[in-house]
Amino acid sequence: QVGYYEDHPYNSYFSGNVVQICPVGALTSASYRFQSRPFDLVSVTTTCEHCAGGCQLRVDSRHNVVRRRLAGDDPAVNEEWNCDKGRFAFVSGRGDDRITTPMVRRGAKLEPASWPEAIDIAVNGLKAAGSSVGVLTGGRLTLEAAYGYSKFARTVLGTNNIDFRSRPASDEEAAFLGAHVAGVRFEDAISYADLEQAKHVVLVAFEPEDEAGITFLRLRKAVRKFGLKVTTLAPFTSRGSEKLNAEVISCPPGGEAEILASMQLSDDAIVLVGERAGVLPGLLSTVAAKGVRFAWIPRRAGDMGAIEAGCLPNLLPGGRPAADASARVDLATHWDVEAIPSATGRSATEQFRAAIADEQKAFVTAGIEAHDFADPNLVLTALETADFVVSIERRENAITDIADVVFPVALLEESTGSFLNWEHRLRQVNRATKADRSPMTELR
Repeated sequence: QVGYYEDHPYNSYFSGNVVQICPVGALTSASYRFQSRPFDLVSVTTTCEHCAGGCQLRVDSRHNVVRRRLAGDDPAVNEEWNCDKGRFAFVSGRGDDRITTPMVRRGAKLEPASWPEAIDIAVNGLKAAGSSVGVLTGGRLTLEAAYGYSKFARTVLGTNNIDFRSRPASDEEAAFLGAHVAGVRFEDAISYADLEQAKHVVLVAFEPEDEAGITFLRLRKAVRKFGLKVTTLAPFTSRGSEKLNAEVISCPPGGEAEILASMQLSDDAIVLVGERAGVLPGLLSTVAAKGVRFAWIPRRAGDMGAIEAGCLPNLLPGGRPAADASARVDLATHWDVEAIPSATGRSATEQFRAAIADEQKAFVTAGIEAHDFADPNLVLTALETADFVVSIERRENAITDIADVVFPVALLEESTGSFLNWEHRLRQVNRATKADRSPMTELR
């Protein structure tokens, strides 16, 4: 049992780093022990998929199976560290519930089918629904896959009903993302280096240790080494707040906007706002109007890319409003189609309610599970009510059980692409293993 003192176990979200930096190899990882010798491994540099931090990883594989993941050396992002989720959470696609072949519903059962048969059934089912269809992508996709779904929704399905937000959201958040997040260049955005150079950082609806581990480490480094002052608006003092020596301004849930508006911040202060702000009325508007630099930090690796790719009902790729006629004309020309739909799209929650009201006939889902949402029963009821559901998924879940057609898809370790991290920095995803079964990538 590893500990730092007698009867004091070593509890940390970043414990795996001690294995990597141990100078004599006395500390080893239980998940890797006896799996391979270092000279038997094939190593690939890639990007972690578990949060929006964009950490570089080294993925080591043997016999086409990932054996371990280590923190990559990237001074601009994660330096030489990573969190335990990024280090150890890589075996989810190895279980018996992995989907390896297309399946179609015959009566009450899903049965294996060939790719041509499954594609034909999916085409006919979606064609029958017309534009009364929605696309739900989740926040785990690469930038390229998200762009593919955005283009598919608008050019093939003829709809703006597309949403990546498999979580509580609001119209205020959609407007905020369109005005202040989409289309921002990396050169103009706040970076990790800016956090270390800042004098004061305010955390709003954001718990960095739990939601963005490397962001927490960079803040803690700045607190200890450069004297950064951290203030957090929260209803209680968290363990992470204590580690940051943060000033905690007691705030009841929902009171963040009022308290933030009353704070006197210097021009060089930085506000970091989390995705929970999306359901707190007035908070994002207050952040935008505060007059200081701010960054929006979501929880998932694919969220920033989904915004840039146009996986929102109010946004086209590149952050251009779907309501902008000139933007639709430009995009139609670029995509070589006659027109881009102009009708206002529905958010994920609006799509579910529309399906229950018999106002939406079909769904295409990719990389989401019912329990990603605040109300799983609403999700499942809507999908069961819909006339036709296509699910593109890695593993069996409650949604694939409902779907009429299920397509398998490659794991991230079997794919190439990129993520945009919360800094708007492009991060490369490289293939570490080769898919030896049926699944293709989302983009294909």
